Amino acid sequence: MAARWGIALSGFDRLDRALKSMAADVSNFRAPLEQSVRKVMIPSIVQNFEVGGRPPWEPLSDETIARKGDDRPLIETGQGMRSAGARARWVIGRDRAEYHGESFPERSWPMQLHQHADDFNVNFPARPFAVVQPEDMSRMQGVFAAWLDRDVIPRYRRG
Repeated sequence: MAARWGIALSGFDRLDRALKSMAADVSNFRAPLEQSVRKVMIPSIVQNFEVGGRPPWEPLSDETIARKGDDRPLIETGQGMRSAGARARWVIGRDRAEYHGESFPERSWPMQLHQHADDFNVNFPARPFAVVQPEDMSRMQGVFAAWLDRDVIPRYRRG
């Protein structure tokens, strides 16, 4: 018969509480998600309008340019750009931030058609503006790293 043996640890109540507390701290990402939306994604959406899309949107037709007097897609009054870049388009929870393009106010509802033109029966090309760019990902990683360094890790340092 094989011998059984084990190690019993005691006196680790403080460590156990600290680890449970840390787990609770990093299970709610609402603060860094909110910062990522405000500091990264909203400016990125606005930049997409300012530069004509990333990747570039299909140019306007000659007829549209003649009618508008401008060759910049989706920028006429700026209302659509402001609405697309509004914090109100986002739903932020404990573990995710979602862009709700269907939540445009009535005066700006055509913007959702441009975001998802391929899903609708429209006679213009899709010009998606709510697009996560590669540089957005690295900037959001920086937001999360700063949150950990500033708000989470200092609580558990000895001092």
